[in-house]
Amino acid sequence: MDDRNMNRLLMQQVGRKFGSHEVLYSKYIPKIPASAEREYVRLTDAYMGILKEELEQELPRLKDVYRENREADMRENLRADGVIDGFLMAAARIFHIIRNRVTEKAASYQLQRKMERIAQLNLRLTIKEWNRAVKSTLGIDIREDYYMGAFYSAQLEKWIQENVGLIKTIPEETLDRMQKIVYDGFTRGRSTARMVKEIQQAYGVGRRREELIARDQTAKLNGQIQQAQQRDAGITEYIWYTCMDGRVRQRHRELHGKKFRWDDPPVVDKKSGRKCHPGQDFQCRCIARPVFNRSTLNLPMNGESNGAHRSGMNGAGSAGTGARDRFGIITNNNRGDPRYYDFEGKDLKLVESELSQRTFETAVCFDERGKAIFAQLGDEDAIRFTKAQRMRMKGKVLTHNHPLGTPPSPEDLYILKENRLKEFRTCGRNGTYVLRYSKQIENLPEFDVISTLYNELLEQRIPQYKGKVEKGMDPEKALKKMGEEIWSEISRRYGVKLEYERR
Repeated sequence: MDDRNMNRLLMQQVGRKFGSHEVLYSKYIPKIPASAEREYVRLTDAYMGILKEELEQELPRLKDVYRENREADMRENLRADGVIDGFLMAAARIFHIIRNRVTEKAASYQLQRKMERIAQLNLRLTIKEWNRAVKSTLGIDIREDYYMGAFYSAQLEKWIQENVGLIKTIPEETLDRMQKIVYDGFTRGRSTARMVKEIQQAYGVGRRREELIARDQTAKLNGQIQQAQQRDAGITEYIWYTCMDGRVRQRHRELHGKKFRWDDPPVVDKKSGRKCHPGQDFQCRCIARPVFNRSTLNLPMNGESNGAHRSGMNGAGSAGTGARDRFGIITNNNRGDPRYYDFEGKDLKLVESELSQRTFETAVCFDERGKAIFAQLGDEDAIRFTKAQRMRMKGKVLTHNHPLGTPPSPEDLYILKENRLKEFRTCGRNGTYVLRYSKQIENLPEFDVISTLYNELLEQRIPQYKGKVEKGMDPEKALKKMGEEIWSEISRRYGVKLEYERR
């Protein structure tokens, strides 16, 4: 299958999900793979366990040497150079033995191979999170095997080598710290008990550092894979998303919910001007929430006939039947189509009266003089507009019908906002809901915030209205009433005014 046909197949699958929008925010927030982080922690604990085992074996001898030389030093009642030198040499021999044994056991630990397994686990889990984001938002399954071959090989190899290097240095650095503790403790006259306690604390510091590295590096690899996946899929923008807990640093909290481009990372440190994407900052657990763009979407769908990936495209397919343009969008261009709507010479009142009788959505745009300038067909619950139509509708009045007479959806609200319409109208058999562009509309948060609120309010009311319908309430009336309650709450929170004009 060539690129053109693969593009058409993809957009036939996802076109209805986009509806009239050019972009969709992922409905699912990908997560950092916690199980990969846990495996990394287990690996580092076991690797540090090599040092712990050797320390426990040699610590009694180190304590004896420390105590004996300190007592001899105290008998001399002065800082005798001979005693100090003798102790330093004896302690150095013990640390030399520990180092050699740790190095020998570490060589057989197969750190490289185990780090490779963690990298592959991180990759598989991140791909599954990516698939969930695509499936929940676009309704399609992607080919996971596409990402498991050479796609990330160089990236993974670089991460593996860097992390092997990081982990290898920690036992060495911990031993250096311990040796300094012993030397300083002896020369300063500290007790044996205090020296042992500080050595144990140094081991704890080393172990905690490895756990910090595990968390940091798991998130970094996850962020790198996410970036590669999204950019390969034609995604140019993302929403910065934090874990929203008390550990989130202030600057990242400020970035939460804001949109950024992959080719222009935001400033994460105002003092230095340092920039980076989610997951790249030290100990950053933030996520890049994908923003899918219809015109550049490029995904390896499950079931494609070959492994070639597609280039971006400028148009898309759509669900439903009827005349379509060269990109598969249902149009109102074919007068022979039984769904064709003849809008010419009709005013707004007549158009809305006729649209309210239709069983599928249809939109008509009116210019400043009240003249209908184009119509667009949809299906039972969605209409898609071409780029040319979106350009023409700016500052105009757009009306469309909801076959069940329900209030506008969040998607409708953002057609008004994104295209800066004068009015967006939703007509039914008994009247029309009207949204007018205002400062409150302009200042609305991202679409996903309103969409999430809408769905939450809907879920809260469904049981109540389901009960009312079971007791005899008309289903269409219940849907309309429920929608009006939801809009009342949205209006209260965001100042968006929804009016209703009866016919």
